[in-house]
Amino acid sequence: MRMNIQMDAKHGGPTFPTGIDLLKAYVREIVVEIERRQRQIDEQKSWLWVKLLRTTGVKICISNGFGASICHQDI
Repeated sequence: MRMNIQMDAKHGGPTFPTGIDLLKAYVREIVVEIERRQRQIDEQKSWLWVKLLRTTGVKICISNGFGASICHQDI
């Protein structure tokens, strides 16, 4: 965890983070890590779906609503 030490403009000395600042920084790092892991899980699920579709021969298409569509077999 990084500590953010700033200079106090009024007195010219360093100001140290309070307990709440440290807690906020810690929670922020936890949230970033959770988001990173969720992206990894989403990517793995996508690849598992592609693998499943390719092995079962099921054809799934997605349309953009304007007449264009793409099927997983076209990829």
